[in-house]
Amino acid sequence: MDIDFLKKYLIYLNINQLKNICDVYNISYNIYIEVYNTIKKTNEIDHKIIIIKNIIKYLNNKQPLKTIYRSKIINFDILENVNENNLIYYGQYNTTNKNILILMKKLTNNKFKFGAISQKIIRFIWRKNILISYKEFANLWIKENMKEINYK
Repeated sequence: MDIDFLKKYLIYLNINQLKNICDVYNISYNIYIEVYNTIKKTNEIDHKIIIIKNIIKYLNNKQPLKTIYRSKIINFDILENVNENNLIYYGQYNTTNKNILILMKKLTNNKFKFGAISQKIIRFIWRKNILISYKEFANLWIKENMKEINYK
């Protein structure tokens, strides 16, 4: 098998195909959270790009990392009045929260959308087990949204 060929074309596979590769080679694609000093598997999976990076690490004979969100970035308390200085916690950030959407649209000149870009950004941030504010998130989203995608 040509590993360079495989690495180049992983992006074209859908999430189920990537999960199948992970299952065959025992590469984690789930998200885990720390609860009371115990690691628990959630029903969520990593972002596609993170899964691809883990497959590439495996192909390069490196140990892929399991995504574990530590307790310091987790908060399931209801977020009543969201503002630009609030930190974004796993458990509070919800793509169905209209107040978050209103705030993010305000911070991005009405351009923000919940979707692949926002999920990619926040999951990469949480994967590092750090917190950012909604204002910082909006700035990252604007930069990422402005990037051109060049298709071959």
